[in-house]
Parts: sequence; C-alpha cells; structure tokens
Amino acid sequence: MSHHIDMEDRTDTEPVLLSKHAKNLLRFLNLLPARMASHDNTRSTIVFFAVCGLDVLNSLHLVPPQMRQDIIDWIYGGLVVPRDNEKKCGGFMGCRAMVPKTEDAEILECMRKYQWGHLAMTYTSLAVLVTLGDDLSRLDRKSIVDGVAAVQKPEGSFSACIDGSEDDMRFVYCAATICYMLDYWGDVNKETMFQFITRSLRYDYGFSQELEGEAHGGTTFCALAALHLSGQLHRLDATTVERMKRWLIFRQMDGFPGTPQ
Repeated sequence: MSHHIDMEDRTDTEPVLLSKHAKNLLRFLNLLPARMASHDNTRSTIVFFAVCGLDVLNSLHLVPPQMRQDIIDWIYGGLVVPRDNEKKCGGFMGCRAMVPKTEDAEILECMRKYQWGHLAMTYTSLAVLVTLGDDLSRLDRKSIVDGVAAVQKPEGSFSACIDGSEDDMRFVYCAATICYMLDYWGDVNKETMFQFITRSLRYDYGFSQELEGEAHGGTTFCALAALHLSGQLHRLDATTVERMKRWLIFRQMDGFPGTPQ
C-alpha cells in the first residue's frame, strides 16, 4: 500500500533521521503518553499512522510477529456486524470503549445501540490489516459496504457514521478507499459521488472540502484519489486536468501549503 523509503538511499546532508522516526513510531505501538488520552476514541487511527509509517520507512520488520498478530486481533475487536433487524452500521469503531468486558447479556445488549462503524476508523482499520498482511477473511464485506452506502448523502457526499456527523470530501475519500480495498461497491452510488466531487471544484481548479468552500491541497488529494479509486478519474476533461496541475504546482513553497494564502 505504501511507497517505501530506502534508509540507505540518503545523503549525509539530509536532515531526516529515518531510524529515529521508525523508533518513535514503534514506541506508539507499545505505549502512549498520558497526553494522548483525549484521542482514545480514535486509537485505530493512531495505530494506522504508526504501522503505515513504519511501512513507508521500510521498517515494518521492527514489529515482531506476535505484536503484528496482536494488532490484527485488536483491530478485529472493533468490528461491528449489525443484525438483520438493526440499522446498517457495519464497519469498525475507533476504540473498544463501547465493547464492555463482561458476559452479562443484559449489559451487552444495552451497549449494542452505541456500537456502529465510523468511515475514517473503518478506512484506517482496513489499511492496518492489509499492511500487516491479513487476508481479510474474517470480514463480511457486504456488511461493511452496506454501512458505507447507508451514510451516503443525497448530494453524493458521506457522513462519518450512521447517527449523523459532519460530511465532506474527507469521508468521500474514506468511502472510496474502503470499497476499493474490499473490491466491492455494493449500493454506493458512484455517480452522485462523482457529481459531488466535481461540484466541489473551485474557480481556481482546486477542490474544496464542502460545496462552495475554498480550494485546499489536502481536499484536492481526497477528491482526485476518490475519483481514481472509483475508476472515474478519466471523466475529467484534459483542460481541467491541466489547470489542476497548474494550481497544484503553484502551491509549492518549501513544502506544499493547503491553501493559496
């Protein structure tokens, strides 16, 4: 999934200390500092950045086999598979706070109504599983994609979860990535998704996070990636593509800022 960086393919003048970055990412898989407590509900995203970061640094071998399996099992612990009579809320949760450690059937049943998949957490969870080499055989692909389709808005964008939340281009990207990794699109409406993306194209040829918003580099990545993953990038005409390239090139400074300001 990731483009590897060869640690030997560096010059002495490069300031990025790749081995130290790898050590820091590995640390986040073993112990989180107290200041991270406020991010408890997005633990799978923290694991995503650590695991996929190590993969990009070509350092995934630093994760011992048993730890890899423990991470995989932990990720699956957040999988939500709704019953037939429940809302289509399949996917992964970001943490296990809504999964009580008890065998009390009454408590377990009571907590089910607070368990639903979240698009960003489902994306990061799947990415971790794939990066660690899991075959995804424990997944019910239809249940997950039904959950994705259930949070698609009439105009083509997606909410983060079934009970409502913000909806914008970030979650369009998450939805497209989920369906692409599972190789299943189910009832996801790719046409309305395309319409939402193209309606978010601004006058300067960058994409905005929401309709009528300001063009942003990160949002433009999400939009173009979603089009590519859904097999619709070719629908952009050549003139539009060239103007997008120009907008992106003009974002370059020391790095790439999100907005033109």
